[in-house]
Amino acid sequence: MKHLKKFNESLDYSGVEPHSKYDEENYLDYAEGTVGEIERATGKKVIDISGVSGESEMDYEIKLDDGSSIRTDYTFHPFNDKLVITYDLPNGESYSKSSRDSDFEYVDAGDDVYQLLMAIIKEIEPEFTEPTHYISLPKESFGTEGYHYEFQNHPVDGGEIYFDSEEDAKQWLDSLKIKVLDNG
Repeated sequence: MKHLKKFNESLDYSGVEPHSKYDEENYLDYAEGTVGEIERATGKKVIDISGVSGESEMDYEIKLDDGSSIRTDYTFHPFNDKLVITYDLPNGESYSKSSRDSDFEYVDAGDDVYQLLMAIIKEIEPEFTEPTHYISLPKESFGTEGYHYEFQNHPVDGGEIYFDSEEDAKQWLDSLKIKVLDNG
C-alpha cells in the first residue's frame, strides 16, 4: 500500500507552543488542522507558523508562500466562542472578520477557520464562489471490467480514464450523476 503524503509535511512546527499542560498531547494536532484549513481555503502553502495552540486558545501567526500572512485569535467561551481571522495581503491591504460579526454565519460545525477565511476571500474576490454541484464517480465502476483509472498527477492537473471500447465509455458517462452540494 502506498503512503500518502500530507499536503505540507515539510512545515516546521517548533514555533508553536501548547497553551497549557493539558494541551501538551494535542496542541500540534490543532495547529496542523488549522494549517490544512488555511491551505484549502487560500490554495497557498503555509511556510511558517508560530503561536499558542490548545483546545481553548489558538493564536497563530502564519506566513504563506505568496508573501501574505494570516493571524488567528480564538477565545473560548462556554456559550459563544469567538474566532477572529486577519488576512494581510502582500500589497499591504488587511482584512479581518470575526465569528461574531452580524454578516457571518457558520454553514456547518467544524472547519471554523476555513469558513471564516472563505468569507474574507469572498469579500476580497467577490467573483470567487464555491461549487454548488459535483459529479460523483460511480463506485461500481472501480475495479470492474472496461474501466481503467489513471490519476498520476495531482487532481487539479486532471486524470485520465481509459476504456476498452466506445460502448464502455458511453456506459460510464451514462452512470455519472450530477448532485447538488448540501449547504446546510
